[in-house]
Amino acid sequence: MSDPPAIYVLDTNVFVQAHRRHYAFEICPGFWECLIHYHQTARIVSIDRVAMRFFPGMRNAVVAALAHEVFVAHAEPRSKTEILCRDIISWGKGLYTFENSANHDLIELGAQSLSHGQSQLAEVDAP
Repeated sequence: MSDPPAIYVLDTNVFVQAHRRHYAFEICPGFWECLIHYHQTARIVSIDRVAMRFFPGMRNAVVAALAHEVFVAHAEPRSKTEILCRDIISWGKGLYTFENSANHDLIELGAQSLSHGQSQLAEVDAP
């Protein structure tokens, strides 16, 4: 028995940036027709729709739960973002942030620091 087809959850920014930078409706209608096809066959869904329907007010937590690794540029101490970062680390996921004094608390929590120009995040091949 074969595995069921994969379902891809896309962030709204995928659609916005695709339209603005590469695949405007009038330039590349096939891209948008393809997205519509896969949406109609339930192979792709928007993270905003999923988060709003099943996890209202928890969009960032949903995105973090789906990701293999998470990058947070900054989180104020005792903020909602720092609390989410604690959760991410407790889930055993990689958490990354910029290496600077403003992120001392995040690094103390267990976030891996990235210096300017450095990239340690995993590259994932497109299906």
